[in-house]
Amino acid sequence: MNRITLSSPRANLAIAALSSFLTILATVALQGCGGETPVFDQSLQHTPETLVQEFLVRYKNLPENRKALKASRSAKSATAKGEQPDVDEAGKSSRKEAAVKGQMVKESETLENVVATLEDRLGTVQGVPRAEAAKKAVELIENQSDLKAEDKQAVIERLKKLD
Repeated sequence: MNRITLSSPRANLAIAALSSFLTILATVALQGCGGETPVFDQSLQHTPETLVQEFLVRYKNLPENRKALKASRSAKSATAKGEQPDVDEAGKSSRKEAAVKGQMVKESETLENVVATLEDRLGTVQGVPRAEAAKKAVELIENQSDLKAEDKQAVIERLKKLD
C-alpha cells in the first residue's frame, strides 16, 4: 500500500496558520459576549435590617425553640428506625452515623453561634460603620416579640459592646 500525500508541507503550514488565525479571531470577537461590565444589584447587599431578619430566622430554628409537634414526629421516626435490625455487625450502620451527624449539627447550632455570626456580619455592611450597624440592629431586635426576654437581653448586651 502506497501512502498518498494530498498536500505539500507548504500547504500544511498554510492550513495550520489559517486555523490558528481563525481561532484567535473567534476568541477575540467573542470575548465577554456582552461588552457591558456587570453591575452588582445593590438590593442584595447586607443591611442591618436583612442581617436581623436572618438572625431571627436562625433563632427560630434553634433546637431548643422547635415546636413539640416536630419533636414528636422525629421521636416516632426514631423509634421506627430503632426497631429495624442493625445489618452491620460492627455497629457502624449508616443510620447510626446519620443520627450522630444530625445530633452534632443540632449541638453546633447554638444561640452563641448565631449571635457571633450576626456580630461578624454587622462589620461587613458596606457604607455603614460597625457601631452604627450594631445600634440599628439593637433597635430592630428590641422591637421583636418573637425572642425570649432573657435571650433578647443577652443579644442586646452583646451588640451594645460592639459600639
